[in-house]
Amino acid sequence: MILGSSQRVPGIKTPADAAGTVAGPDVTAIPRPGQGKGALWCLCLTGILALSLGSLCGCAGLGSGPTPGKKEFAAFLSTSGDPWLRTELYFGMNKPGGEVSEEEWRSFVAEVVTPRFPEGLTVLRGEGQWRDASGRIQREESRVLILLHPPTRALAEHLEEVRNIYCARYGQASVLRVTSPARVSFDTAASRVGR
Repeated sequence: MILGSSQRVPGIKTPADAAGTVAGPDVTAIPRPGQGKGALWCLCLTGILALSLGSLCGCAGLGSGPTPGKKEFAAFLSTSGDPWLRTELYFGMNKPGGEVSEEEWRSFVAEVVTPRFPEGLTVLRGEGQWRDASGRIQREESRVLILLHPPTRALAEHLEEVRNIYCARYGQASVLRVTSPARVSFDTAASRVGR
């Protein structure tokens, strides 16, 4: 589902709602396909909404449970592991005159991403789609780069450099970035034996 400028997600109130609102995204501010950010933005938003709503809601309908608040976030922070961030970058593989080849993608990761994030990363292949301004469904292969990292200004700057370089190199309108809190632990039960 792609949200238009006047469409709402049931059960999610926005800051513009009356008193007693639930904190959440202002979904009314999401542009329609063909407005500003380009088709890749819509492709990525559609995937993120589907994954997020599916994982957050499970089999229940939207709005069926309470919105996590400060108490739940504090409980999250007190669990094992270090408080880091999980950032996903969504790269469209179309470019003017063709597609980004596998060799070009590997070169981009080796030259641009790895030097900025040498500790490690994960790349997933994706297939996305969106509705263009004329109402036609467009499809595009994509790559999803997943990075787990501590919340530092330098790493945030590196993320923006990666996005900007990709857009400039391959003629993309944007690279979607999604960042969320994560608990990270590299210990396993086997590694703790003998401590």
